[in-house]
Formats: sequence, structure tokens, C-alpha cells
Amino acid sequence: MSVITMLILISVLIIAHEWGHFWVARRCGVKVERFGFGLPFGPTLWSKKIGGVEYCVHAALFGGYVAFPDDSKDSEVPLDSPERFENQRPRNKLAIAVAGVTVNAIMGWLLIAVIFMAWGIPKPVGDDVHIFRVIPNYPAAAAGVEGDEIIRKVNGTSLEKMTLEKKQEYIKDTILATAPNPVSLTLEKDNTLRKVEIIPNEEKLIGINYGPKIEKVPELNPLTASSLALQESVLFIGEYVRTLGQLFDGGISWRQLGGPIRIVKDGADIIDAKGIELGLMITAKISLILAFMNLLPIPALDGGHIMFGLIEMVRGKPVAKELQEKFVGAGFIGLLLLMAVIFMLDIYNVFVDPVPLPM
Repeated sequence: MSVITMLILISVLIIAHEWGHFWVARRCGVKVERFGFGLPFGPTLWSKKIGGVEYCVHAALFGGYVAFPDDSKDSEVPLDSPERFENQRPRNKLAIAVAGVTVNAIMGWLLIAVIFMAWGIPKPVGDDVHIFRVIPNYPAAAAGVEGDEIIRKVNGTSLEKMTLEKKQEYIKDTILATAPNPVSLTLEKDNTLRKVEIIPNEEKLIGINYGPKIEKVPELNPLTASSLALQESVLFIGEYVRTLGQLFDGGISWRQLGGPIRIVKDGADIIDAKGIELGLMITAKISLILAFMNLLPIPALDGGHIMFGLIEMVRGKPVAKELQEKFVGAGFIGLLLLMAVIFMLDIYNVFVDPVPLPM
């Protein structure tokens, strides 16, 4: 049931994103010929024409699109018609391109605000570093680390006089510096100390999530919750950008990435273990990621259309249609290749050598 829940939550994000394009396009006078849920490859599971728009559900569920007359050479809409996207004013093109990003950003922000109001805002309690998750199939789990333990020493060095921030930095830096040699952790649980030796894996990871003990206090004031949710959204995107940078400088492994299969599977596991609250938080963060990624100037994504729109506003005339089509075609091929790689990584990480996402 939790797998279906995650599928529904992610589907809502995709449909909402495309609805943003749909709604703004219709108000700008652009004809929408097709609203598709899923990618237009393979069989179409369902199709119906309503109000001049063909609504489709494709077998490749993770994706969506809104098709204008520009997207079909067989469209009956005249080439000079204002119902075509390409014949719209630059500001309208920009508004249509940005609409999906805007919807996802707002959804992520508001969903976090709802979580803060319903379940509470996480607040650190004390300055001890607790292990709150031990990831299966990682070295820490193999070494017998149980979770819900306090880290007192790392390689024999006491953390007692350090600040909370310094403790967390020291743990991370020491593990990276010690790998591939064993890391010694002195752990406390129920006033009992024990020492474990953990050998980091090839990615210099031991497989634990740690931080201060968290207490959640509901924020019933909608304005305060919304303001704090906005701060949380900005901080998350900043952390996401840093994580992307670490993928390229070797700071973290590419196996830390997750595609739709892995996100649904691990999201479902987290819902089973922790409840719907964390499933909703994962959904909110995915929505923010969708907004950020679609702002990047990648020709096959919204960011490509935004880029062309901005260029047109500056130049006073659009980029040549043939050049746009070449860029979009190349970007689309690149996107398909990336999706294929992520799909294969998901299959490997979920079914061959299971490694959950570090959520």
C-alpha cells in the first residue's frame, strides 16, 4: 500500500507541473492539443478528448507533457496563428515555460508548511550526536551498529567538549580521513558504553545518518509556518546544489543518486517505518528538486525554453527555429540517455546490490 501511496504522491507532482503549463498557456491563447501523463513511448493506456484537448495516460508513467500545435507537423492550426506557442509574445512564452517550475516550487513550500503545522517543526535538543538511522547493507550495519545510540568518541578522541556543529564535522572528516582503514566509534545507549570497529566501503561511507536528538513542536500559526517552510525550502535547495557539486568532485558516490524506481521503493519503506509524515516530506523535497532542475538551461527541459525566451527578450527577435530544434533534439537525446543510466542504476541499487537512499 505504501508503494501505491508514493506512486500517487509523485504522480500528483508531475500532473501539477504540467497543469501549470496548461493553465497559463490557455490564458495566453495558446491551443493545447494534448495533455499527457507519462512519456509518449510504448503503449497508451488511456486516451479521451475533452473540450478539444486529448488527455492521455502512457505506460511510461514517470513524466508528463503538454503538446501545442508547434509540436506536430500534422496540426491543422495555421503557421501564423497566435494559437501557436512560437507566435506568442516573449513574455507569454516565458510565463508558460516558468509555470510548471512555479507550481512545483509553491507545492513543495506549502507542503512543508502543512507538515510543520500538523506534525511539528524539528528542533534540536541538547548537543549530543545521535545515530538515528543505520542503512542496511552498509558497513555500520554489518558491524552491529543498532541506531538510537550516542557517538561519544571517534578513533579514541572524545567529542565531549566540542559544539554540536563541530562534533558532526569531526565525525564526517575523521571517517573520510581514516578510510579505507577501520574507524573506531565509542557508542552509548542506556548509559552503557561500547566500542565498534567499522571498515568504510569503497565510497568511504559507513552507512549511518546522525545528528542531534530532534523534538517536534507544531506551529499552529499559518504565517509563521509558511515563513519557516520557505526558509527550509531555500536551505534544502542550497544543500542539494552542494550535493550535486560533490558528485563531480568525488565527495560522494554516484550510487547515492536515485531515480523513480529507487525513490518509490525507499519512500515506501520510510512510510512503513516512520509514517506518512516523512513520505510527504520526501514528496515536498522532490517537488523542490523538480522546480530547481527545470530552471537549468537544458534545451529539452523548461529551462531551455526559459533560456530561449530570455534571449528573445534581449535580442528583440527569437532564436532561429531550426537552431532551437537542433538544441532541443540534442538535449532530448541526452536526457533519454541520462534516464536510461539512472534506470539501470536503480535496477542495480534496488534489486542486485540493494543500497537505500540516504534520506
